[in-house]
Amino acid sequence: MVDIIPKQKLEYPLWTQALFAGSILFLLAVIGGFFLLIQLQGKAQKELERVQGVLAQGKSSDEIRLEQSVFRYKDKFNDFAQLAAKRNDARPVFKFLESYTHPRVTFTTFNLEPTLGALKLVGSTQDFRTLQEQMIIFQNREELSGLTLSNIVLGERGQVVFELEMGFQP
Repeated sequence: MVDIIPKQKLEYPLWTQALFAGSILFLLAVIGGFFLLIQLQGKAQKELERVQGVLAQGKSSDEIRLEQSVFRYKDKFNDFAQLAAKRNDARPVFKFLESYTHPRVTFTTFNLEPTLGALKLVGSTQDFRTLQEQMIIFQNREELSGLTLSNIVLGERGQVVFELEMGFQP
């Protein structure tokens, strides 16, 4: 039997049409990405060959001179770092003297050996009482490991001149 009644065409649902269009776009993007990767690989290969050519040529005279200069400065910095590490700080000694020196005592000679922690001072004061007060101030300080007063003489103008040796604790 022959069907004479025309039938309607079946239409696909909207979600299947959207899925089909998305799949086609994704396929085109993958194919485009494939060709893009091939092109980028070619550029990367050319760049790699160029860099290998530069490396094969070796260093130019300017590069060698610059490299030697950098290494010289590196050695100087390392030497300075070693010297700075061995340096002893004398600031605590000056701070100590500034804080604990009697107002009427004047030190005229200063000899510090920071590696030994030894300080030799020559000073003067108006009278023996001031010298005794200065010695009491220094004797009560924990920072000192030794204190020696020597060569006490009367100066030309009647002042007391003395030598003082101090040992500082590390």
